Amino acid sequence: MNKNIRDVNKMAEAILKDEELMDAIDAKVDEQIEKKLRLEFAYEQGEKQKSMEIAKEMKKANKPIEEIIQFTGLTKEEIEELG
Repeated sequence: MNKNIRDVNKMAEAILKDEELMDAIDAKVDEQIEKKLRLEFAYEQGEKQKSMEIAKEMKKANKPIEEIIQFTGLTKEEIEELG
């Protein structure tokens, strides 16, 4: 094994043995995962809201429910509940 690889391995072992550092790394990873999940949820909610707005307009234009389902991805029940 060459010297650079040994040096990296020693550093990695030292990091893994440092519980305080590992806890900090775990906390940061958890924080990033939570942030990503919040962003994904917000995006999905925005997409759903947009689909509902489109469905409302299509209903007002007297489009067939099958067409609204096709273009929005909403269920028949969701469309029927729209005002």
